[in-house]
Amino acid sequence: MIDHFSRTLKSSVRSKAELMRHISHTFIVILSLTFFANAAFAACPRVPDNNVWGQVGSGAIARYVEQAHKGDWTPYIQKWESRLTKIEDIQKRGATLVFHDSNQWLRGEKLTKYVDDVRARVAATRCLARAIGQQKTPGEAVAGSAIGGGS
Repeated sequence: MIDHFSRTLKSSVRSKAELMRHISHTFIVILSLTFFANAAFAACPRVPDNNVWGQVGSGAIARYVEQAHKGDWTPYIQKWESRLTKIEDIQKRGATLVFHDSNQWLRGEKLTKYVDDVRARVAATRCLARAIGQQKTPGEAVAGSAIGGGS
């Protein structure tokens, strides 16, 4: 009986050791992926801070895309490209961009700065999408599009 208990205890300890090895291996893999993702994100330009969206980090954007779009960057990039097209049109017409919720009226230099910030956000978002493994981002695959410099 004692011999049986001893074998069971040794077996149990071996299983716990294997479990601990598995847990530490999993932790190392997750830590490595996080490190490489952060390194890839570090290669991307920062999204500029401004009075409209505040401060937005790469991780926050990636989490949003994962939650809202199940990791598909295409709709998120298209949304910001569409916004960019609209505000560039507002700027070309000499009109004012109004954010009613924050009571901000952008025209002149402030609107130019915001247009530049949105361009930078689109560029940063494209980079983030590439950094986490998406092969092509919207617009890059379409040579000759208006955004790509075509007609």
